[in-house]
Amino acid sequence: MKNARKTCLIIIIIIAETLLSIHIFNYTTRNKSPSGVWEPPEEISCIDASYTGDNLVSVIGDGRLFLMQGNAMSFKQTYLGSNPPISIKISKTGNYFASLDNESNLSLFSSIPITGEGQARPLWVKSIPGARLLDVYSNEGMPPLVYVLVSSDDALILIQKDGSIAWEYELTAENVDAVISYDGSRIAAVDSEGEIYLFNKNTLQPVWNYSSDLRGASVSITLRGERVAVTGKSIDDGVGELMVFFGRTGDLVLCREWGGEVGEVSISADGNRVCYRKGEEDFSVIDISGEEAQE
Repeated sequence: MKNARKTCLIIIIIIAETLLSIHIFNYTTRNKSPSGVWEPPEEISCIDASYTGDNLVSVIGDGRLFLMQGNAMSFKQTYLGSNPPISIKISKTGNYFASLDNESNLSLFSSIPITGEGQARPLWVKSIPGARLLDVYSNEGMPPLVYVLVSSDDALILIQKDGSIAWEYELTAENVDAVISYDGSRIAAVDSEGEIYLFNKNTLQPVWNYSSDLRGASVSITLRGERVAVTGKSIDDGVGELMVFFGRTGDLVLCREWGGEVGEVSISADGNRVCYRKGEEDFSVIDISGEEAQE
């Protein structure tokens, strides 16, 4: 693993009020000016970025998909399919990305243009009724290992680079949120009934699972799956909760509660910091590297 991959070097900020421009900032420098700005011809509907920010993929109002070189925001590829994408994900290495359109058609793309003219072309397109696009994984091997993670109803499905299904697991409920660790070894998932899972990618059974009472949950995982973070709202008393687990055993490391709304969660690559959203504009960061968590 290259040292450059151990920390995220780029923070991407979207101007959410208008969704008409994207600003790229490098937080490792003291320069407060963006290193790149892109103003697309139409409103942005969805966006995702690679781990280091080298590649950024977005969809604009007319359904066109754009792949940009993140730091300088230079154009790389574009694609316009028959149906507008409603979700898009790019792998943490930035080598592959996938889109899901409004007719449940899932497409996988390579970041290297096949045509050589800046026009993207799907490696494959699969129809998956009721699909939700969750994550894309790729490594830098030769040939690369590539997976697309989706859910369909209450099933979690892992799809390989050639479009074949690597494995499928039926969960206890629908509306699954799931992510793949950076090294591709672990998959963390949480369903709409608050059941939390950690999978070894190479097996069909969970390493562990934990029954919570959280609803509307979000999940995040560290570089190699050492820790898993989950946020959601308790169905019992309506409070927001953050839960952090040891990846190897499923033991609870940390539990925090607050009143109010619940948003997404993100845990750092080394598992020492957790960022989570409490409402529309309220974010918290917790340092859990010591004996006691510091907010």
